[in-house]
Order: sequence, then structure tokens, then C-alpha cells
Amino acid sequence: MGPRDWKTNKLDPTTPAEAGKDDSRLLRRQEWLAPMEEYPAKQRLLRSLFRKKSLLDSRDLCRWIYDQHGLNSPRHPLPVAIAKMRALTETETQTLFKKLANYTGRSLTQLIAPDTSEDNESNDRYVFRLHESRVYYVRLSLANLATSVARDNLLSLGTCIGKFTKTGKFRLHITSLDIIAPHARYKLWVKQNGEMPFLYGGNVVKAHVGRWSEDCPEHSGVVVLSMDDTPLGFGVTARSTAEARKLDPTAVVCFRQGDVGEYLREEDTLFTT
Repeated sequence: MGPRDWKTNKLDPTTPAEAGKDDSRLLRRQEWLAPMEEYPAKQRLLRSLFRKKSLLDSRDLCRWIYDQHGLNSPRHPLPVAIAKMRALTETETQTLFKKLANYTGRSLTQLIAPDTSEDNESNDRYVFRLHESRVYYVRLSLANLATSVARDNLLSLGTCIGKFTKTGKFRLHITSLDIIAPHARYKLWVKQNGEMPFLYGGNVVKAHVGRWSEDCPEHSGVVVLSMDDTPLGFGVTARSTAEARKLDPTAVVCFRQGDVGEYLREEDTLFTT
């Protein structure tokens, strides 16, 4: 349900619905709009400012409007929704780690452990940051530097791991392949005649499997590689290793979740925010 109009207490059709917002946002909106009832044009301007994601320019302009008419600014902050880069919440972190652990297993800890190489004297570590529903894997020092960039101007940071859906689930993007491939718990190698069908979005059939990791269970995350160990994508096993040996050559053994062919097939939408 969207916000309500401060006059009629009915749904305001001029304001976009903001799901999940409590009544305190509506009370602050009413407190800012009520004194401007005598100035309809300025009131419409305030409404348009409230729709903005950035608070930097809106705060000064709204207070200037109040000063022009000799009005005192409300004590509450502006009712503006701010979209900014932030650290993940506990629930988001658990959802993300559960998805990554399906592919990396216990090697997940190596993704966030400090880099102890000789080139990194400060032991800088990698962190996960959320920006407009997308999760980025980035060095902590770089994430700190990104705070100096205006929120509206920040489009991307580090490597995009995936995004959270509206239902709270996490979906891995193909851009995460270079991160999870070195730490993959289970791997599947496809023959040369099976590379192109996979890169065009098809599942992996038994006839195209060159080899794969031993004791791979059913419905487990695997990284798909070519016979020369080049990562091609990732997916979920349809059968365990023991069961797959008994299947027909045309039976599906791995469901595709992502492949590097998406860089061409989804070129227009892959990096859109």
C-alpha cells in the first residue's frame, strides 16, 4: 500500500508507492507539506523533491523555500528515500553466504580473509557491499574511497556478485564466475563438442561430459569448465556422480545457471541497474 495524502488521508496517486515504509515517513511528509498549503506551486515542488533519491540538493532547496515565506523548517528530516551503498544486513549476509557456499564449500572463508601476499602490506581484505539491490565484491580500502562519490553518480564498484530479488532471494550473476571458480568445491569438464551448446544457454548432457569431481552429490553447485580448465559458467547437478553413470547419453546431468555467453546474449541488460 502506498503513502496517503496528508489532506484526505487517502492514497496519494501523485506519489509513487513505497512498499515497506512505516507511518513515520508519512507523518514527516505531512509536517513538511502542511505549512505550504497556501502556496500550491511550492507544495508541488516539495512533492517532486520528496521523490528524489538524493538528499544532498533537496535539503537546502526545501529550507530556502521555507525561509522565503518566513516559515520555520520542521524539526524532522526530509521524508526522502535514500539509495546508497551500504554493508549487508545479517539476513542478507546469511542468504548470500548460503548461495556462495553451495559452490565453494568451506573455501568461502578465503573470499573474505585478509590478503597476506607480499604486495599487500596493509593486509587489506575484501568485503561485500550492497548498492541498489546488487551485491559487489570489493576491497575494503576501495569501498572506503567510494564514499566520496555522490550516490547518484556511483554506478558500479568492484565485481558484481549478483542481486537480491524482490522476494529476498539471491541470484548469482555470470560476473561472479572469476571469483567462485578458483574456490569451487565441485567441477565439471565438458568436451569440445559440448562447449557451444552450453554457451548458448543449454544444459549439460551426459554425452558432453569429459569428467567431473568424484562424489559430487545431487543438486549441488558446480563450476563448468572446458577440457583446458577454462571456466565457462556454473550450474546445479541434476544427478549425483554415481547416478549419472547409469543415465542415457542424452540425459541432463547439470542445469545451467550462468555461462559466459551471457556477455553477448544479454549485452544490453547485463549491467543495467
